[in-house]
Parts: sequence; structure tokens; C-alpha cells
Amino acid sequence: MNIFAAVKAAVSVKQAAAFYGLEIKRGDMSRCVFHPDKTPSMKLNDDYYYCFGCHEHGDVIDLVARLFHLSPMDAALKLADDFHISPSPTPVSAVMPVPKPLPHDTWHCAGVMLDYERYLKRQIERHAPKHPDEDGNNLLMFFESEDYIRFEPGYDATSKEMYAVYCIWCDENGFTPLKPRTVSDYVAANAVKLGVEHCNTVYSVEGRRVWGFKGIHLMIDSGIRNRLGMQKVYPDDNPFR
Repeated sequence: MNIFAAVKAAVSVKQAAAFYGLEIKRGDMSRCVFHPDKTPSMKLNDDYYYCFGCHEHGDVIDLVARLFHLSPMDAALKLADDFHISPSPTPVSAVMPVPKPLPHDTWHCAGVMLDYERYLKRQIERHAPKHPDEDGNNLLMFFESEDYIRFEPGYDATSKEMYAVYCIWCDENGFTPLKPRTVSDYVAANAVKLGVEHCNTVYSVEGRRVWGFKGIHLMIDSGIRNRLGMQKVYPDDNPFR
């Protein structure tokens, strides 16, 4: 196992972030250190990080390289030293004299490293969560649709209920919904700006305590369901409800 694989197998992005002084908030969010960030906008997953503000992303080696202005190799060596990681046991053949690599071997190794770097970037771009400011932006329009959602104190909604209302809005307005985790992460990262609180003290209609948001008033009643799905909330003076 080489140094890169050994480090990434042993140290997660969240572990490294905490070790080097990043404060991790709820939902594994942290203030991005790569741009001025007043509210946490960088998501720390186990194997990669992604900033919803500046779109910076990468794995644990990329994070340390950016933090300390190091090359990928030096960042991997720093992680190995700080976390006491050994790439692999020393093989018996290591005690035997090893001939110096030929120039061809050197170029071959460099080519392998470049191929690995390109592969890693493609994987990160492929699996990075879709940001609502990219193509398909509709979250901000949804938040402005007061027939579906309002930001008001004294109300709360589970993440699942909010996403269900969002999907209804997308269906009725001809938009393709973003993924559930992308929606929840965006609201959590912008909780202060939206005037909401991300917490796990919200109760579902079944009475279970789950993650959700305080300060969100859904105008689709999640407690009234029939075969047609979730129903609109009508005013108390409406004789046709």
C-alpha cells in the first residue's frame, strides 16, 4: 500500500479537519478556511470536503495541502507523521540493495501519479453535491414561494417534510428537484441568513424525534394525507376546506 492509499484509509477528512483546528458544527459543517466565511458553508464528509460558497473540494490530502501550502506528497507525509501511519510493513527484500531506477522508470512513475491525480479530480467532480447556484437552480425560488413555505418563528418542519413540499413545488412548477441531502445541507449552511435553526428536536407526525428546522412554516399540511398525498393548508374561514 503506497503512502497516499495508506493515509486516506486511516484518516478521514473530518478527523484531519478537527486535528488541525477546524471547528465542526452540526451536520458536519465548518466555516471554510479558503474564503471569508461568516457561516459554516463547507461540508466535511468522511472521504471528501466540499464548500458551497467557493466550491473548493478535495480529499484529506488536498485539504492538508491547501491548509499548509504543501505539495500532495508533502501533505501525505505530514498526515502520516502526525497520525503515526506506516504505509506497509517493511518487506524482506528491503534489506537487499536496490538498483537505482532508470530514467524510463522515473518517467513511468510520474505518469502513474499524474493519471491518479486526474482520476481523483474526475471522481470528486462526479460525486460532489450539486450546488443550487449551478444549473437547475430552483431552491431560492422555492424559498420565495409563500404558498408553499414561509420562514416564521414558532413553527418547525422535519427535513423530510420540507423536502416533500419542495418536491411538490417542483412538480407543480416544472422543475427537477435537487437531491434531499443537497437541500438539507444548503438550508443548514444558510441557517442564520434564512432565520432558521437546524436541530434534532423536531418531531415527525409519527411522534419520533428527528432532524429538521425550527422557524420553517410549511403551507402544505404534512399531517393530512390521503391517496393523493400531502394537502394544502387552507385558512380557517374557508367554507370549502
